Amino acid sequence: MKLSKAYCLNLEKRPEKKRRMTLRFELLGIKPEFIKAVDGLKIPAKKGFSPGQLGVVQSWIDFLESQKNTTEEFIFFCEDDIVFAIDFKKRFEKFYNQLPEDWDMIYLGWYPNTNGKTIPVTKNVFRLNYQQGCFCFIFKTKLIPEILEGMKKKNQVADNVFGWLIQSKYKCYGFKPFLCYVQEGISDTWHRHMTYPTIKYYFKHDYSD
Repeated sequence: MKLSKAYCLNLEKRPEKKRRMTLRFELLGIKPEFIKAVDGLKIPAKKGFSPGQLGVVQSWIDFLESQKNTTEEFIFFCEDDIVFAIDFKKRFEKFYNQLPEDWDMIYLGWYPNTNGKTIPVTKNVFRLNYQQGCFCFIFKTKLIPEILEGMKKKNQVADNVFGWLIQSKYKCYGFKPFLCYVQEGISDTWHRHMTYPTIKYYFKHDYSD
């Protein structure tokens, strides 16, 4: 499986993140297509959502609506604050070859949830259930209608739609050690400085085992 294109969510007011991600994708030989993110501070508030969470959900809805008639088999999606492993391409190929052929989603990193499950399939592949973090993953486009329904009708943040609805029903896997992590800095979802020590704990820049 070759990753030649990625969709990357980016706010217009964050051009520095767009430039940074463009360079990171170029190093991997991947062409980025940037998705114009919705600024949650500029749309009506909704009970149960922070402005950032609401912006993410609406961004996903807009993006998935635009992809309903795509002919692509899968979509590689990233947020705009991702750092990739030095050996990303080599390791992705190695881990992908361990993956069951009937996969529906592949997480290249996630927020470990102790209330969920990570079931070993091979040394580097794990079946995920109730794990969170939709910052860098690949999903089959056949899932678009159900993801859209979850975003629109279930009144859930994006992490919950993927972690609860999709993972409980479809064959979702994750690679470990993680192939990426979320860069420390100001989060446009939470509007404060964020660090991600748990994600970095499971990440390795160069994996030779």
